[in-house]
Amino acid sequence: MTLRPHLLIAIVAAALGLTMIGTGAGALEAVTPNVPLDADLPVLYSINGMVSNEVIVEFKSYADARVAQSADILPGVVFDKAMSSRPVARYKITDGSTPFEAITRLRGFSNIAEVYPNYRRSASRVPNDPYYSLQKEELLVAQVPGAWDVETGSANVLVGVIDTGVDTTHPDLIPNLVLPGINVREGPEWPDIVKDDSGHGTAVCGVIGGVGNNGVGVAGINWDIRMLPIRACGGPLLDCDIFDEVEGIDEARNAGCNVINLSIGGVGTMTIEEEAVTDAHNAGIVIVAAAGNANPGQYYKKTGDPAIDRQSLYYPAALPEVIGVGAVANNGLKAVFSNYGEDILSIMAPGVDIVTTVPEEEVYLYTGEGPPYGLASGTSFATPMVAGVAALILSHYPYLSPDDVRARLEVTAIPMAGPDDDQDGMNDFYGYGILNAAGALSQSGTSANSYLQVGVTASPIFAGEVLVMVKSFVPLDSPPTATWSMRDSSLDGTIVFEEVESRPGFYMGRFTPGAKGNVSVTVMGMSGGAPVTPVTALYVLGDGAGGVK
Repeated sequence: MTLRPHLLIAIVAAALGLTMIGTGAGALEAVTPNVPLDADLPVLYSINGMVSNEVIVEFKSYADARVAQSADILPGVVFDKAMSSRPVARYKITDGSTPFEAITRLRGFSNIAEVYPNYRRSASRVPNDPYYSLQKEELLVAQVPGAWDVETGSANVLVGVIDTGVDTTHPDLIPNLVLPGINVREGPEWPDIVKDDSGHGTAVCGVIGGVGNNGVGVAGINWDIRMLPIRACGGPLLDCDIFDEVEGIDEARNAGCNVINLSIGGVGTMTIEEEAVTDAHNAGIVIVAAAGNANPGQYYKKTGDPAIDRQSLYYPAALPEVIGVGAVANNGLKAVFSNYGEDILSIMAPGVDIVTTVPEEEVYLYTGEGPPYGLASGTSFATPMVAGVAALILSHYPYLSPDDVRARLEVTAIPMAGPDDDQDGMNDFYGYGILNAAGALSQSGTSANSYLQVGVTASPIFAGEVLVMVKSFVPLDSPPTATWSMRDSSLDGTIVFEEVESRPGFYMGRFTPGAKGNVSVTVMGMSGGAPVTPVTALYVLGDGAGGVK
């Protein structure tokens, strides 16, 4: 009985003049096996960071993908690995062809949706050397101790750490780890499944959730949390690629993570990465990624041409659903290695000489004798600061969406002056500013109901000016309106808002009260012709450029 469908397909294929690859109902049909090199490929994809002997194939269905796993698609292109949550597989090029040549040939198969080059992703680590000062009070830079007065974490929040794995025996991590973890790089045959062979993932986990208040080692941002280690990178060079990154994101989504930490990145993106991030965001996951390191940090800016931007910006930090994180030193200034540009940056956090957990045998981050702790520098270790605070926010306000969490982080950030202050509340060096954990957890300077969230902060541009950012949870008929008043005087006025470009439902306004003191801001809006419940936020305008006292 099983021969009849095969025979029928073969007859139809012969009648249509198609070349059959594989057997069965899902056999692949080659329409144009020999075509010139597609001219669009050099436009769509940069060769920088491209894996020279691999391509990623996206099939039109899971059936097509399963057939491809058991049959060589073309001579010289051999199946390597399939994703579990998408009809996507990685193939090795074994005949010396370039990725563009292989892509051109594979695009000729009618059961293939698209073919991509693969790109290297690297963890954003900066090795220790005497240039970096010893770690001191980095948590104070990000106002973390103040946040602990409100929240220290909850086991109800799950953070997916897509990295090099973790030391599953570290005494300061074990209580907060979800083991055995997931390995999308080598698979379950890897020793201990998520064994960390570089120390990078262990250091990242220590920042997010080193057990606090236990009398041992360090205190992570979250004293109590669940961390799911997902090994997608490895080796002394912290090597990984988009294929494993995407599968790691899918695995985190399938596992029900609330936050994803991606201390990895690279130049260029592609559709499957964009789709994986969008799927995770739509599933209610806060996604935080490193803006990357260079020597010195590199500047990234959109050109206005989406095709060029997709191959020239730093991803996944540049994706709109991702909170991109740069690093500051303990003096609050941008770290020399931190990449910059508001198109890849949302917020900054301490990332120089961060004291954290390392494996017992660690040789890349470990500094000195004693217990398994060390110093780590890089945007890789600023990123888990932000991811950790996102987890704190969700521990205390579990009803917030990813956009709500992002708005709370951005509107409460400590503003810093920098180049390209273009009146949008951001600049190229610091994004919205430095992470303010206490502000993000506190209702001081922020307020919300089920319709609107309001954040009030000092303008990074003009002394005495107040910046007001509003996130709408419902569609508004027009930008919101607001009134402000100084509680210590008779000063008052109105605020005009504009919607932030590329951020639907996110509005910004500003005003200058002309005096220091307590400011009350009340925001109103209309939705469907009906007024929504107004929100009032309180703020203390201080000296100089302003700020919370």
